[in-house]
Amino acid sequence: MLNFKPVANKEFPFIIYHPFIAQNPAPFKNKDGSLGFIDIFEDKDKYFELIEQKTKYINEAKSFEDILPMVNRPYQLLFFKINKDYISKKTYNNCLKEIWYLTEFPNADKNVSVDESLDMFKNTDKKSIMTKSELLKLKTLPDEITIYRGTHKRNNSKALSWTDDYQSALWFAKRFDNNGYVLQATIKKDDIIAYFDERNEKELIVDFNKIYNLKTEKIIDIKI
Repeated sequence: MLNFKPVANKEFPFIIYHPFIAQNPAPFKNKDGSLGFIDIFEDKDKYFELIEQKTKYINEAKSFEDILPMVNRPYQLLFFKINKDYISKKTYNNCLKEIWYLTEFPNADKNVSVDESLDMFKNTDKKSIMTKSELLKLKTLPDEITIYRGTHKRNNSKALSWTDDYQSALWFAKRFDNNGYVLQATIKKDDIIAYFDERNEKELIVDFNKIYNLKTEKIIDIKI
């Protein structure tokens, strides 16, 4: 991943798309120990030194958890996918939940398909990936439940993130403007993989292949 070619955002050139470099000019540690900034596109020699520095930090890391914070958030799910077969079950459970929380749009990750994310969640231990209160909430759900998803794409039901709270879905549908949709579907409790509520979003991680009774509601005129 260090060898990925950095790409600048066309509208905001200071934003860089790279697993380990987030901005340009990029922070750089000089040989005398002082800190500075380099233009990663203009100063090629310094850029390769920067990659060497980051390689050194990675090689000195003692665990997957030590390296994860070095990875830019949009690439953490990809980093997890690449390394998931080489980490402990405890690390697997803890880090997948953390990454899912920190990634802005995990269901739309171009490097990790929703099918791959679903497989990764199916390999988790429910007792480890959820808190006691989240486990209790999941256990108390009815055998069949109505779920909702707030989205800006009408046909966006192939996703892991849903909720049993209509108002939460409506908030996501109206998050940027009033042109979103609230999807409604039904699912059996056995097909819900996890319940997350640490951010008060009442998020249900579901097997989207098992939803049925799908309906779509345009929310442009709905008030929260």
